Amino acid sequence: MEIIRIIKTFTLLGMLSLASAQHDIPIKLTGEITHPNSDSIVIKNSWGEQFHVIELDEIGQFFSTFEIEEGYYSFYDKKEQDPIYLGEDYVLNLTLKTDSFDESIRYSGYGADANNYLAAKALMREKWG
Repeated sequence: MEIIRIIKTFTLLGMLSLASAQHDIPIKLTGEITHPNSDSIVIKNSWGEQFHVIELDEIGQFFSTFEIEEGYYSFYDKKEQDPIYLGEDYVLNLTLKTDSFDESIRYSGYGADANNYLAAKALMREKWG
């Protein structure tokens, strides 16, 4: 009986430490979309749920600062989507042309390397079917 109580205690402590380790971090996301498919873009979580909506101006530019848990998300323009990784203090600038979405998506700024890699990987997967 004592062992079960010890196991429950350690399990609870582990869950509490995991919950406290996850926290929202600041992200800055800017960019420009040539010939946008809508008036906004959406950041979706891994379940496909809408997390954050960013409005585009009349020429397809956007700017947003928000807080989010570090991790993998999807960047969605209401027609196509691409993976995006959002990490601590990322300051990302994204550009793309909707007529060649996967081929044209590019990131610059802090966090760009990881996201350009993800974009290239998504393009390769698309080409392979």
